[in-house]
Amino acid sequence: MHKPPTFEARNSPVQLALWSVLSLGFFILSMWISGVFGEPPSPRKAFWGYILMPIFFVTFLIMVTRFAEAGVQLRASPAGLYYQRYSKKTIPWNSIESVREWDYQNSKLALIDLDTKRYPPEGLHAILRPLNKMANKGDFHISMMGLDADFDELMLALEEHIAFHAACEAGTIEQFEAQATIPTAAPGLRARAGGFGRKGI
Repeated sequence: MHKPPTFEARNSPVQLALWSVLSLGFFILSMWISGVFGEPPSPRKAFWGYILMPIFFVTFLIMVTRFAEAGVQLRASPAGLYYQRYSKKTIPWNSIESVREWDYQNSKLALIDLDTKRYPPEGLHAILRPLNKMANKGDFHISMMGLDADFDELMLALEEHIAFHAACEAGTIEQFEAQATIPTAAPGLRARAGGFGRKGI
């Protein structure tokens, strides 16, 4: 039986350093725009400086604290999906209802809908979940920001593992393995069309 390979991602010190410097720079720039250092360059734009300041400051703090997070942050394996930023538990594939891709101006997220009664969010995600649902961004989303893996590789791994688990449950594993040898479209294209999983396409 051919099982999909395990996908793993860890924090990338280079990416974390880059995002830390960028967020700190934009935080200082927003302070200048708002007039913290004196007369604002444009009184009409000062308001936006005050809006952006906390956003970039929080982003800076998040990137810095992630330097201390060692080990695997994201894993897609036969056991399920593990995303350290959402929960310390591995979520079995039969608890994941759908996976969709969100792509805006080259910023990509994997939107995950799942059985939150069995696997509730932890930490910050417990606060963000209602906002994510209101914005149609799933129960939580996965961002590759600061990680050492590629987003398309993540989407391919998610699709393969969900399809493999569904085939095992349905008793059609031979058909799955036959289809696995046929070239398919890029996972991102299929995910944009509606996603995959129990409630996907």
